[in-house]
Amino acid sequence: MDTPIGKTFSRVKVTDAKHPLFNKEVQLLCITNKQYIGKCCVVILNENVIRHIPINSTSLGDDPSSKFRGSLTPDSVKDLLFAYKSILEVSGNGNNCGNTPCKNLENTE
Repeated sequence: MDTPIGKTFSRVKVTDAKHPLFNKEVQLLCITNKQYIGKCCVVILNENVIRHIPINSTSLGDDPSSKFRGSLTPDSVKDLLFAYKSILEVSGNGNNCGNTPCKNLENTE
């Protein structure tokens, strides 16, 4: 069942940095539950556009950790470090650039 906010529309701010409407303040029509989203805010972007935004992606959310959750995981950091190490090995630890030697700034005379 939808929960109307009242005759005057409240405003809600999108606080999830991963959401396309991040940092925007939008008019709140109601709060509802959707099968695939869960508890969400039904917002009006303009006269003809209504969107559902997960409540934890807004200023009404009660889960502060979801607002700062990044997409980095321990496994993705390991993969990134492995790729960086591979690049350093291929480039000779930064002493040359492909087939052309790079100028070593420490040994400049």
